[in-house]
Order: sequence, then C-alpha cells, then structure tokens
Amino acid sequence: MTRLPAFHALVVIGTLLAGLPVATAQDEDDSPEARAELIIAMIEEATKRSDAGWSVLSGVDPRTASADIRELARTIRTRRMTLKFEKLAATDVVDLLRQVTGLNFVITGAARRKLETDTPTVSLELRYLPLENVLNLIAMQLGEYRFILRYGAVVLVTSEEFRPRRVLRIYDITDLLYTPPDFPAPKLGLTSPDEER
Repeated sequence: MTRLPAFHALVVIGTLLAGLPVATAQDEDDSPEARAELIIAMIEEATKRSDAGWSVLSGVDPRTASADIRELARTIRTRRMTLKFEKLAATDVVDLLRQVTGLNFVITGAARRKLETDTPTVSLELRYLPLENVLNLIAMQLGEYRFILRYGAVVLVTSEEFRPRRVLRIYDITDLLYTPPDFPAPKLGLTSPDEER
C-alpha cells in the first residue's frame, strides 16, 4: 500500500467529508501553488453542492442561535404530523400548516409574486412524520423554493433569495504536518558501582 504525503491525506479526508469524489495522483505537481489551486477547486465544488442536501434545520446552529430559533427548531424536529394534500396551491399549504401547527409561517414578497405566476401545487400523503421532514418534502415538490428559519418564523423563500449561512472556521493542523526531528541521544553514563569493576 502506498503511503500518501500528509497534504494529500488531508485532501482525501476533506473530500470524503465534503462528499466529493476523491482524486489523488502521485505524479502530479506537489508545489504550494498546485496545492492552493487544488484546495480552491475543492472549496468551489463544495459550495456548488452545499444546498443539495439542504434541510429546513440545516442553517440552525444550536450554539449560536437565539432562544426563539432553538425552540422553533426543537418543535419542528419533534412534532409529528399526518397530512394529505391533493393538488393544493402552495400558499394554501402554508396557510394550512400555520393553522395546524400554530407556528408562524411567512412567505416573502418575492416568493409570493413568483407563486402567483408559477402556481405550483403540492400533492402529498404523509403519516406521522416529523414536521422537519414534512417541510423538506413540500419544498422538494415546490422545486424552486426553500423553507428557512428566520426571526422566530418558518419562512418560504425562492431559490434566488436562499443564501445559506456560511461559517469560515480555520483549524490549526500543523501538528499533523510536522514531523519532529529525531536526534540521537547522547550515551548516558548510568552504571552501578558493581558494573564499573
């Protein structure tokens, strides 16, 4: 088994975590410029795919979210619903969800204008699913719309308005890349009095 250099190993780990295909080549240029280009390409690819598996709760960080958003997220995660829609207009679906759940549902102005011209409908029959899954399935049927949590309400936005919150975190990985030098130790003169004779 060939051993990858530390940088390539980190790139492989990063691509696996990001869900991207892993591409390693031993003969490729290993210069800092090539590494930087590879990292930039990986980040661009990850940002293109970042909303593919989006959920209504994906943008909620419990460590930094306000108390009302944390409470709303907990309700959406735990409340279960049984619903049946037959070609119901999207605005009627939102109104029905508002009535059934007692939560605040809002449609942005841009989404409302687009719903008036597109008039998409929803047809679903769901039994005892968490509200999170219900909202995600409705958004999948609507196609160009997303549910997000903002200001204590569940907001229906268009895909053009949808901007997931991105957080840049920098981690110090020098301990993974640094190999300490292995210096030969001096010979120690630790002998017992019996050994000296």
